[in-house]
Amino acid sequence: MPLVIDANVVFSCVISRDRALDTVFGLYDKGVALISPEYLLEEIERNRRKIVKCSGLSSEEVTFFVSNLFSEFISPVPESKYACFLEEAKTISPDLKDAPYFAVSLAYDKSPIWSREPRLAKQKHVKVLSDEKVRAYFGIKEEL
Repeated sequence: MPLVIDANVVFSCVISRDRALDTVFGLYDKGVALISPEYLLEEIERNRRKIVKCSGLSSEEVTFFVSNLFSEFISPVPESKYACFLEEAKTISPDLKDAPYFAVSLAYDKSPIWSREPRLAKQKHVKVLSDEKVRAYFGIKEEL
């Protein structure tokens, strides 16, 4: 089963290269397919200055890091694959800007969403997992 990865988790991977990135590696090792709406790449581009400032990386380093993250670990899903689920997703998502993540989830048989936004878990249609719940759900051990 794939796992939909939210922008806030991807931003964390790039900006702080923290436990979320370790979890991405662990999911990869377990064969879990990470997917995200293709427009996440546009979100990253729109927030490039902020990412550069917060990460301490140069713009070129951010490009390299994101490119590698998406070529190796995250598969962007084109809107054409989830467009028919967008209307339903808009009724489920607590915030319209997150509807594409819910639409991707619905397009992939209600695959869980990995997010750091607790409000997304307030709906009852799609499982939304925090960092800790992702590690527990997929049996990823903490690195010491």
